[in-house]
Amino acid sequence: PACCWWPRFSIIFWVCFTLWHGPSEGFSTQVAVSVASRGALQLEAEQMDGMEQQWSIDASLTPAGEPRGDNSLENNGGPADKVAKRGENTIGNAHDAANKQIKDAEDRGKASVKSVTDRVNDVNKKIVTNISDGLKKGANDAGGPFANQTRKIIDDSSNSAKNSVEGGVNSSKVMVDTAIEGGSNASSGAVNKSRETLIDAWKNSTLPFAALDQDDNAKDEGNPKAFINFVAGGIVAFVVASLGLGYAIDKGAIPSLVMPKGRPSAMTICLVATSYALLVPGLISVSFSFNIIVVVGDWLRLGAVKDTEGNASPCTESTLSLIHGLFVHNNAMGGCFILLYAIIVPLFKVVALTLGEYWRCSEDEALVNRSRSCILTVHFISKWACPDMFAYILLLYLFRDLNQPPVLESFGHLDTGFAFFAAFCVLSTFASLGIRPPPKQPDEVAAPSLAPGTLSLQTAISGLTCMFWICLAVGVVGPCMCMRLDEEAFDQKDGGPADELAKYLVNDLNLIERMSADVSFLRCSIALARWVIFTGEVNMISAFVLLVGFAVVLPVWHMMVLLKVAYQLDSVETAKAEKPEKRDPQPDSGYAAIGSATVLHQIAMLDVCIMGVAVVLLCSGSYRENGLLMFPGYGLFSLLAAEVFRYASHYMVMRAAQRSLGDLPAGVLLRGLSSDLS
Repeated sequence: PACCWWPRFSIIFWVCFTLWHGPSEGFSTQVAVSVASRGALQLEAEQMDGMEQQWSIDASLTPAGEPRGDNSLENNGGPADKVAKRGENTIGNAHDAANKQIKDAEDRGKASVKSVTDRVNDVNKKIVTNISDGLKKGANDAGGPFANQTRKIIDDSSNSAKNSVEGGVNSSKVMVDTAIEGGSNASSGAVNKSRETLIDAWKNSTLPFAALDQDDNAKDEGNPKAFINFVAGGIVAFVVASLGLGYAIDKGAIPSLVMPKGRPSAMTICLVATSYALLVPGLISVSFSFNIIVVVGDWLRLGAVKDTEGNASPCTESTLSLIHGLFVHNNAMGGCFILLYAIIVPLFKVVALTLGEYWRCSEDEALVNRSRSCILTVHFISKWACPDMFAYILLLYLFRDLNQPPVLESFGHLDTGFAFFAAFCVLSTFASLGIRPPPKQPDEVAAPSLAPGTLSLQTAISGLTCMFWICLAVGVVGPCMCMRLDEEAFDQKDGGPADELAKYLVNDLNLIERMSADVSFLRCSIALARWVIFTGEVNMISAFVLLVGFAVVLPVWHMMVLLKVAYQLDSVETAKAEKPEKRDPQPDSGYAAIGSATVLHQIAMLDVCIMGVAVVLLCSGSYRENGLLMFPGYGLFSLLAAEVFRYASHYMVMRAAQRSLGDLPAGVLLRGLSSDLS
């Protein structure tokens, strides 16, 4: 009957459930199994007792319903006897299995109880009670309702246990987070206190550099790249419009403005006016900005560049502010040189050109000669307004080459002042060459003649050209300017915190080696070409043209033309002997090469670039107090030797031709350079 197999099924079900889940399911499930087993076994025992009594009654009656004898139940071998024995065996086996299961569950429960907290024990007790009640109700209901109720009770107990565990984990997380936050605050406070102590010690010492504020993220100052490129584009448009206006005037578009004969063309006048219109913003606008920062971890940053008050700050200078700063820092020599090249030379040029044009048509021959002298002087000194531009270009490469993050951060860029002043230098140089001096009297013009010893001249120019090439190659490849960090400036010798930090910078961060930089023409030119392609800075184009084109290519071109002139003097003399009435140089004769050599000599700027390096070295004294030392490299002396050979070759060839340097117009360059090297 169902009353017999249901308790057995319950016992087998919960034994299998326990063996499946094992001890890891927790104490609550084990206790639940124990309670269920006990209840089920008790119920089964009661039912079996009732069945045994019924069997006994049935066995004492005969099939006719009559009572049997007293010993009818013993050893009669009937069905009742078999049933009774089977019931006794079943009850005995069930009791033994239940006792063993209960003992095992109790042992595991005792071991588990030791590892849980009081709070979890309380929760588990409630869960056990719920499960026990549910099992009793399920035993009464039997069938599907029992299974559903049991599953629900188990789910509820699992959720309760999970919530209790999650509550404990969350509580632990809060405690851990609180501990971490407290430790972090304590660590941050210690770091800030240590940083403040070091900064105060550094400020009170004589060590170079200056501590930056923690929130100071300034790299360099000045105008953004987009604005600088916009200004550079505006300069180009302004120059093109000015030349177009001059060309239109020369073609008679505005008859009242057409220049009279003997005067410079309207295009030349417009070019001169345009160049000087660019000079004023070139002097007052920011020309250059750079900064050097030493990063000591995430908690201390030192600026290698300081302002006039000794605070770490990017160096952002215009030409006028640079001159003022040099005089303030007692560097009068550097200030005087920049003042000479950036202001005095341009002013002298415009005054000399004005006087030259004013005296040009004078009836007094002496005034005409003064006019010629003024214009020829402008031709000679016109390019000497450019040393500052080469100084800025070389400094740009120097500071950008120092950049070695994350320990050393170095920044620099050319600003709008450079764009204005570079345009002025190039335009004014070519514009001044377009102004021809008044012609000499016929008896003052010396015809080109073959100097004595032509063979010796050719040999000398060939030798000088070879020496020029060798010195130029060494000078271009070798360093022309070097910068080092003064190690003695970091030797405090007081044993304080600042001294310890200085030793850390020198020994551990290798700051002496990191801040050692050499500048050569070759590496600077390669870097400029790379920046032209990848950075999108228009000023890099101007810098590349000035350094590579005017400082290297044009001097080389000049020497090649001089070498050609030395070998053409024979043909020049022959041509003059055949046509003595021909005094002006022609594009198809040797005269054109002489004129081209003269013009190239006036626009080749290797000598100006060397002076620019000298200006940087003269001005570097103001950075000595910051621990930065600058000195010339052997490449500078090699370039200087190359320029000596070029100057010597030029004057030897011109003297051999007996030609006055200023009598050759710049127009010869436009007509003859294309055929000089053919």
